[in-house]
Amino acid sequence: MSNITLADIHKLVEKLDAAQRTLADIEATFNDAKEVVRELSEETIPHALESLGLDEIKTASGLKVTVRETVHARLSHETKAEAIQWLDENGHAGLVKRKVQIDFDREEAEAAMALLEELQGRFPAVYSDQTVHPSTLRAFVKGLVEDGEEFPRELFGTYIKKQAKVSSK
Repeated sequence: MSNITLADIHKLVEKLDAAQRTLADIEATFNDAKEVVRELSEETIPHALESLGLDEIKTASGLKVTVRETVHARLSHETKAEAIQWLDENGHAGLVKRKVQIDFDREEAEAAMALLEELQGRFPAVYSDQTVHPSTLRAFVKGLVEDGEEFPRELFGTYIKKQAKVSSK
């Protein structure tokens, strides 16, 4: 038997509880700090510099802040099929990656290796999917935006934001 007592376990439980509360406090502080950074870098500083007609300054302490526009895009579950159709119909089918996947149990290893015909009849877990890699989509949409091209922005979850970046130089 072990030399551990109920009192020892109680102390461990108290220690765990204190650590969990500390972690929750740190996470809350972290999330608050992230929101302050987002607000300052994406809203307050870009708007302040824009109101002065500037997109870059250097502070007296040597910090340099530059505001640049970033383009974001994503395929949502709701618009994915329509967005992929738009890409196909508008000469951008090369961006779309198609994936076919079958899940096999361990006992089906030989069948997996012999796979090619009668796929859907033999393995009902087969499904196919189409997607565009997020960085490929972002680069593509950024190019469309920069070239002034018209495209259905809502299909691609497109939004453009200005963001301040601080560097010490």
